[in-house]
Amino acid sequence: MSSIENTEELPLPTISDEELQRMVSQIGEEGKPLYVATGMSEDQIEALYSVAYNLYNAGKLEDALKIFVSLCMFSHLDMRFWRGLGATAQALKNYEYALQAYAYAAVLDPADPRAIYHTMECQLALKNYPQALAAAEYLDEITAGKSEFAEMEAKAKLVADAIRTNIASQATANA
Repeated sequence: MSSIENTEELPLPTISDEELQRMVSQIGEEGKPLYVATGMSEDQIEALYSVAYNLYNAGKLEDALKIFVSLCMFSHLDMRFWRGLGATAQALKNYEYALQAYAYAAVLDPADPRAIYHTMECQLALKNYPQALAAAEYLDEITAGKSEFAEMEAKAKLVADAIRTNIASQATANA
């Protein structure tokens, strides 16, 4: 029997009605992240992020993924955590999952092109060329004139040109 099926062996935390109400109030009414409501410190969250980041860089992707999922749950408005989750899922070739994480990161900061760039990469890996083209074209718009993103802009232009060329050659071949 798996541990999931045998839940009576799991130690379940107890929480008072008052404590639950305080947490709900902090999260829902005050807009605080879950880590604040549960009593975690910002230093603890940063330490978890450091562990996840180091696991990712060490190639321990499954472990990094678990921590990034937790970080996204505990602090849902921190774009770094969503980008980390997306990057880890992408490295695991779980492109659909990565796309979801990158979409949330892009919503949190629409002016930051990194999530869109990686969205383009995932769409290419999935052979979703119209979506990859849309991401590349959007990247061209939001990176224009920003020297720190010049390399990203150049790659997006190459991808867009290649997709357009491929579409044009397919149209000619089918004519």
